[in-house]
Amino acid sequence: MKLQHKSTLLIFSIGTLSLILASILFFCQSRKLSVENAQISSQEIAEENARHIAENMKKDAHVASTLANSNLFKQALALSNSEFARLDEEEREQKITKLNKKWMGVKDVNSPFIQSYMTNPVSTYLKDQQKAFPEFYGEIFLTNRYGVIIATTKKLTTLAHSQKYWWSNSYNEGKGRIFFDDRGYDQSVKGYVLGVVVPVKKRGEIIGILKCNIKILGPYSQHLNEYTRTKPGTMCLVRSGGLIIIENNIEPLSRKVSGSLIEKMESSASSSMITTLDDTKQIISLAQVPITGNSTEYCFGGKQKSVDQKKGNLGEQWFVILSRDFQEATAVSKKVTQKILFTGFVLILLMAYSAWLLGRRIARPITKLAKITENINKDDFDFEVEVTSKDELSALTKSFNNMLARLQKTTTSRDKLLEEIDLRKQVEEALNNNQNFLNSIIDQSPFATWISDKKGTIIKCNIALKKLINVTDEQLVGKYNVFEDEIVMEQGLIPKIRSVFEDGKTANFSVEWDAKDLGYKDTNKVHIEGTMFPIHDDKGNLTNVVNHWIDVTKQKQAEILKDQFEAQLQQAQKMEAIGTLAGGVAHDFNNILGAIIGYTEMALDDSPAGSSVANDLDKVLEASGRAADLVRQILSFSRQDDTEYILLQPASIVKKTITMLRPTLPATIEITQDIDIETSLIFADPTQIHQIMLNLCTNAFHAMEETGGRLEITLKEIDLSREDITAESHINTGIFIQLSVCDSGPGMTQEVKDKIFDPYFTTKGVGKGTGMGLSIVDGIIKSYGGFLTFTSEPGKGTSFHIFLPVVSENMLPDKEAVKQIPVGKEKVLFIDDEDLLADMGKDMLERLGYHVTVRKSSLEALETFQNQPDQFDLVITDQTMPGMTGVDLARRMLQVRSDIPIILCTGYSSIISEEKAKIMGIREFAMKPLSKKDIAVLIRKVLDGN
Repeated sequence: MKLQHKSTLLIFSIGTLSLILASILFFCQSRKLSVENAQISSQEIAEENARHIAENMKKDAHVASTLANSNLFKQALALSNSEFARLDEEEREQKITKLNKKWMGVKDVNSPFIQSYMTNPVSTYLKDQQKAFPEFYGEIFLTNRYGVIIATTKKLTTLAHSQKYWWSNSYNEGKGRIFFDDRGYDQSVKGYVLGVVVPVKKRGEIIGILKCNIKILGPYSQHLNEYTRTKPGTMCLVRSGGLIIIENNIEPLSRKVSGSLIEKMESSASSSMITTLDDTKQIISLAQVPITGNSTEYCFGGKQKSVDQKKGNLGEQWFVILSRDFQEATAVSKKVTQKILFTGFVLILLMAYSAWLLGRRIARPITKLAKITENINKDDFDFEVEVTSKDELSALTKSFNNMLARLQKTTTSRDKLLEEIDLRKQVEEALNNNQNFLNSIIDQSPFATWISDKKGTIIKCNIALKKLINVTDEQLVGKYNVFEDEIVMEQGLIPKIRSVFEDGKTANFSVEWDAKDLGYKDTNKVHIEGTMFPIHDDKGNLTNVVNHWIDVTKQKQAEILKDQFEAQLQQAQKMEAIGTLAGGVAHDFNNILGAIIGYTEMALDDSPAGSSVANDLDKVLEASGRAADLVRQILSFSRQDDTEYILLQPASIVKKTITMLRPTLPATIEITQDIDIETSLIFADPTQIHQIMLNLCTNAFHAMEETGGRLEITLKEIDLSREDITAESHINTGIFIQLSVCDSGPGMTQEVKDKIFDPYFTTKGVGKGTGMGLSIVDGIIKSYGGFLTFTSEPGKGTSFHIFLPVVSENMLPDKEAVKQIPVGKEKVLFIDDEDLLADMGKDMLERLGYHVTVRKSSLEALETFQNQPDQFDLVITDQTMPGMTGVDLARRMLQVRSDIPIILCTGYSSIISEEKAKIMGIREFAMKPLSKKDIAVLIRKVLDGN
């Protein structure tokens, strides 16, 4: 076969074969990519729609939560809960069981018993919500914290729900969370229903549970059906077990997905697969609706009770499934491959024809040369080709003869040389690659790494090391020797390091550097942890040592911060314990003071004016008043009561305190005073000013107790400018009262000065202080809008200076004329469970002219009032009583007679305040102990409507 024919056939064959192979590879690859892209795209679409459904569920939860936040619900729940809370657990269970049986036994929806739950204000409000949003709400009902329905839009099967899985999951042992109850398709509303269960909270405490059955087919299916109508494939929403919730033109829960999809749902939250369904190969993408899985904020379950209160969701979930025809996904790949085959075949034909033309043109001279080369192949290199023409072929022949001659001489030696060169290049390239690889590993390591020779001198270090210790290669390589490092020697690490070099052991160690030496600015010390290990050759001889360093400074600082936070937490717990103790003492002590003050005032009324008995009783009243102030001070310190400030001139309190202190101090301590009695007035609590003086003077006494000394007390008025109080930028300039307490004691070190205002810090011995004094003083002064400064040096004593703002004239209250104690003739119901206080209250009020009925039990008082509600003009009741508190008693009385004036008294209460009491309809709120004048004025204020 001629050359031109062979070349043409060869090109055609190779081109055709290459085209077929390339087309096959292209089709396989493009088909694979098309399927992968289709799977990725389908999975993303499924997950997007799953998130869309989750967002709809959150919106439904938000609507239900907004409805649950109604004040009407909270008021109704408070009343319902209070009725059940008064019963013990056994009585409460019996009552709930009885109500539930009655509910289930009454079949007539119009019976008064059923209607009381369906026509009260709360149920009416719920029905209004149904009417306003008929396409959104199914049935709605509200239970109290014990699971008993208090209002509903429809008569349900049961009245009690605390044992139902959705109720217990939403209540969550008092922690509370929103629960989605998959109710399924409900024929009564002709739609798929999702129950949204919401805890109703008041001040963070769950007081009830609201359940809204919401119709979801409309909003949830709209997006899925829209996708099915406008885009390839079919999308549906499926619940665990395979039942289809939403699919275009399919009745909910009437069809199941295939078993393979159900298994996939049970094993994976989101996935994509290729499978055969209904004899059609399809791409299936599965995406779990996020909120139905392991959500920390919400919980999800269904009718199968697939929820455990402790373990959470046991398998009931929703999935979005998107199915696409496999052939549609790969159709584009087939079309493109067909076009490539057609185009390529046309090009191959053109190339083959061109090769045939070119081969025919160059075949003639090549044929001649072929005949000559056949002769050369039969002989050795000495053969010389005969030149027979003078055209281009003759020049080629001469060059060919010269080439033969040179090849004969150089072929052998050149082949050997080329082999050696290639071998050497391969060896050098391998060595360079290995070296670069090792250097790259060392430089890119996050550990600060250096390598030394067998004598300890660094020969290689990485970037991390240079950054860590802020040095360059020139400062380390060849110059640093680990055995000469002063820090290593000071910290006793030489023996460990020597064991690595001499014994071949691996050593772990810690080093601490001064941060300034390394250029650090945000810490004092830099902590390094390192590992050092040896490198040996094939014979076991030490060649190098490698050292890895890690900067653990931040970890060390974090450990210190953790210790500080734990100390602060312990401190807060101590303060909380003090507050709890203060509140407990206050109630009983105020009751005792109330009796003392009341009986003392009545005894004083019966004593001749100016007599010694009257004077003594005045002293008892004064001491009782100071005791009441002390209780208020305790409550103020424990943050359980508001301190009452009055206008006062501090000079008299300071002088009284000095007079009281003088007999208690030893003669070795001299007291000098410079008190300006004409200073301006301040707003303060006299007891707190007295406490400030006692704390500062007691500290001074303890400082000079052993050696004696001088205690100087100064009170004066001073005008402070901005330059005088630059350190107190939050304080306004103006006139201040300056109270100074100075001692000539041993003074304080800087370490002590830094801690003197810390609670529980003290330098005194056991039994001489708790460490709370200066902390309290500082808190009191800051509450007045003032500030405190102090100076102290070892051997030079200590001076404290207190600055309190004075009251300007335009802030002074108008003087009121002294009025007589008001009296009256109205009928008063007086309630207190303390016999002493009840008897005293009766005597005191009768002396004021009132007709008094006394009850020592809140339950007896309620019965008396219910029997004769119009026989009383006023009710005065204590708050803390067994059986029923004063607040509950007042609520019941107001239900009987809404206009009855009530005064609520308490020695201390953490659950009721004046604001809360007045919101409930209680006219006045009074803190014990009350004097006769205080109670007389308060009664007239309530009865006269002032």
